[in-house]
Amino acid sequence: MRQPARIHVRGASGTGTSTFGRFVANKLQAPFLDTDAFYWLPIDPQFREKRAIPERVARLRAAMAQSADWVLSGSMVSTRVGTEFVSSRTPSP
Repeated sequence: MRQPARIHVRGASGTGTSTFGRFVANKLQAPFLDTDAFYWLPIDPQFREKRAIPERVARLRAAMAQSADWVLSGSMVSTRVGTEFVSSRTPSP
């Protein structure tokens, strides 16, 4: 049985993490998840209002549960769950 492909791409804002994450997800035929979609409310102009932390975490957990494989781009530090959140969903080899 193959291990799920669960990849977290991190980097500074504007360095191409989303572009690279989408590329990898496309190659793996895995869902692409961007932390901005969970962190920010979808308003215009964008990136002005944050979601509450419990809502961010619940939405991300639900999205990750949709597939054994996924590629996540962006930082999770602000959600107070950080790497531990992603790592807890990734089995050890």
